[in-house]
Amino acid sequence: MKKIINTFKNGTPYTKKILLGAIGSGIGILLFLILAVVFKTILFFFGSIICLFIMIALIQTLSVKEFTDSLSESAAVTIQADNSIEDEIQKEKVNQEKEHQEKGHQEKVNQEKEHQEKENKEKKQKENKKLKKQKSLKEEKQKGKQKENKKQNKQKLEKEKKADLLNESEIENNKIENYSNGEQHYFDNNKTENESEYEAEYDDEVGITDELITEDADEKEVTLQATDEELKSYNNRKLKKVFHKYKVKRDHKKILIDKCEKYNIVQTPAYVWLINNELHMLLIEQEPRELVIPVIRLNYVSYLKKVEVNPDVDYPAFHKKNLITEVFKGCLPDYIHSTVQGDMSAYKNLYGFGPGIYVTNRSVKQIFDLLALEFRVEDKVTTSNKVNLYFKEAYKSSILLKDNVIDANGYADRISNTLDDMAKSTISYNEFKDTLNLMIKNKLITQEFAMYYMGVRDKNRV
Repeated sequence: MKKIINTFKNGTPYTKKILLGAIGSGIGILLFLILAVVFKTILFFFGSIICLFIMIALIQTLSVKEFTDSLSESAAVTIQADNSIEDEIQKEKVNQEKEHQEKGHQEKVNQEKEHQEKENKEKKQKENKKLKKQKSLKEEKQKGKQKENKKQNKQKLEKEKKADLLNESEIENNKIENYSNGEQHYFDNNKTENESEYEAEYDDEVGITDELITEDADEKEVTLQATDEELKSYNNRKLKKVFHKYKVKRDHKKILIDKCEKYNIVQTPAYVWLINNELHMLLIEQEPRELVIPVIRLNYVSYLKKVEVNPDVDYPAFHKKNLITEVFKGCLPDYIHSTVQGDMSAYKNLYGFGPGIYVTNRSVKQIFDLLALEFRVEDKVTTSNKVNLYFKEAYKSSILLKDNVIDANGYADRISNTLDDMAKSTISYNEFKDTLNLMIKNKLITQEFAMYYMGVRDKNRV
C-alpha cells in the first residue's frame, strides 16, 4: 500500500496510468467472478481470467520501469563520480604544468646567474692578468732603468779614473822610482781607500750588496735542466702527492723532453696524458710544472736528424741512480757513432711536435700512441720528384724502424697499408712495378712481399 501511495504521489504520469490499469483489472476480476457465480456462466469466468493476465502484465511493466529508473539513477551517479575524478586529474595536470614551468623558470634564472658569475670570474681573471702584465712591464722598465743607471755610473767611474790617472801620472812615476824605498805601500793604501769609499756610495745608491752579480747575469737565459739533486728529492711519497695534485691520469705516458726554447726546457723528464682534447705535460723539475696544449695545435711530428752530442755529458742527471732516473731510463736516446775511422763523433735523432718541443727517439712512440699525428720528414728523398708518394711513405716507415720508434710488426703494418693504397691507386703498371723494385733495392721490402702485392694489384684490376 505504501508503494502504491508513493507512486501516486511521486510517480510519473506513465507509472500512474499503469498502476490505475492494474487496479482496474483487479476490480474487473472481482466483478467477473461475482457475475460468474450469480449467472453461472463460463464467459464471465473467462473474463476474470483475462483481467488477471492484464493485471499481471501491468504489474510486470511497472516493476521493469522501476528497475530501469534505478539503473539510470546509479549510472548518473557513476557519471558524476567519473566527472569529478576527471576534474581532479585535470587539476593535478594543471598543477604539475605550473610546477614544471616554475622549475624551468628557476633553472633559467640559475643558469643566467651561473653564466653571469662565470663572466664575472673571467673578467676578474682578465683584469688580474692585465695587472700582472702591467706589473711585469713596470718591473722590466725598472730593471732597464737600473741597467742604464749602472752603465752611466760605470761610464762616470771610467772617466773619473782616466782623469785621475792623467792627473796622477807624476805620482805613478814617483811610485816606480820609490818602489825600492818601500813607499809603494803608502800609495796603494791611499788609492784603495778612495775607491772603496766611492764604490760604497755607488752600491748604496743602486741598492746592491757586497755579493755583486756579474754584468751579464741578467741577460743570460736561465735553463731549467733537471739536475741530479732535483731528481733525488723525488721519492714514492712525493711523486704520489704530485700525481694527486695535478690529477695525473692512470693511462699516462713517460717521455724525455730533450729541448724546447719556448718553454725553456732542457733534458727534462715529463708525464703526458690527454683530457678533453688537451695534451697535459707534467715536467719533473725542482718544482713540478704543468703545460697544457690543445690537440688542435698538434698537427704533425717533425724529424731532426743527426744532432751532434757527447754521450758522456748528455743527460747528466741520469748518470746516477734514483727513482726518477730508473723510471725514465727507457726513454734515453739511442746514440749513433760515426763509422769513419778516427772520427769519435756521435749523434742522436730527435722528434719535434707542437711549439718546438723535441723529444728522444724512445719517447716519440708515446706521442704517436696518444695522438694520431702525421710523420713529416724533409730531406733529399722526401723532397725529390724522382720517387712517388708511396715510396716516400715506405722510406719514412724505415726511419721509424731504424730509430726504434716502431718494432718489426709495426713496420710490417705501416708498409702493408702503404702497399695496399698503392695497389688500389690509379698509377700505371710500370710505375707500380718500378716502385716495388726501388723498394727492394733500398731494402724497404723483400722480393716475396713485392710478388704478393703484384698479385693484389692484378686482382684489383680484374
